[in-house]
Amino acid sequence: MINVEEHLGLVGNIATKVYKRYCGYHEYDDLMQEGHIGLIQAAKKFDDSKGYKFSTYAYSQIHGHIRNYIRNKRFGPKVGEFDEIYRQLSLNEYEDEHLELEYIDVVTIENVDIFDQVYLKLAIESLEPKYKTLIMMKYFQGYTLHDVAIKLGVSNTTICKYHKRALDKLRMKLGGDVICQK
Repeated sequence: MINVEEHLGLVGNIATKVYKRYCGYHEYDDLMQEGHIGLIQAAKKFDDSKGYKFSTYAYSQIHGHIRNYIRNKRFGPKVGEFDEIYRQLSLNEYEDEHLELEYIDVVTIENVDIFDQVYLKLAIESLEPKYKTLIMMKYFQGYTLHDVAIKLGVSNTTICKYHKRALDKLRMKLGGDVICQK
C-alpha cells in the first residue's frame, strides 16, 4: 500500500510549476487540490509489479489531472448553463456577410459598466478576421473549438493556438482584464 502523505511534496512541485507556467491564471490552492486527487488516484491504480517507482507513475497522473482541470475550467459552462449564469446585453445586432452569422455583440456579467462593454466590442472588432471569427463563433454563437476548426478549415491544434492568441490580443487591448468563462 502506498502512503500518499510521503508524496505530497510531489504534488506541491507540480502545482507550483503549473501555476508559474500559467502566470497565476488559476488559483494555486485549486491546483493543489486537483493534484491531491490525482495523487490519490495514482495510489489506487499503481501496480508495483511493473518495476516502476511510484513517484515516476504518480508524476504523470498528477500532472494529467491538473491539466484536465485547467482544460475543463477553460472551456467553462456548457451553452445551456451559460444562459442561466450570464445576462445577455446587446449594443446592436450585427450580421457578418462572409460567414452569414448573426450575433449579439456583447455578453456580460451583471453590473458591468456600459463603457467596458463598448471597449470589449471595439477590441473584438479590431482583431484580425480569423481571430474575430473564432471569438464570435465560440463565445457568441455557442460553437465548440472543434466546430470552429471545421468551419475555418484548420486542425484542432491550430484552432487552440488561434484561441490562445485571440484571448492574449484581447487582454492586451483591454489592459489584461479579459476573463473568459466559456
